[in-house]
Amino acid sequence: MGDYFLSGLKTLKNSLIKEVRGRGLMTGFELISDKINARNYCESLKYNGVLCKETHDNIIRFAQPLVVKKRRY
Repeated sequence: MGDYFLSGLKTLKNSLIKEVRGRGLMTGFELISDKINARNYCESLKYNGVLCKETHDNIIRFAQPLVVKKRRY
């Protein structure tokens, strides 16, 4: 599941994202540090149902639930 989630994050095209990285379900991305505060983005994502936490000032890490499965569309 971690590889699936990480590959989905890597498809995001945004000039504010500097790097996407992760191992297993520990995933996140680094934002351009001198222009962005990750906490503001985490607060916005929370209201859209995405659990995440800022690390330092420019990294967003995701908190996946303990039970996950691949969504089928």
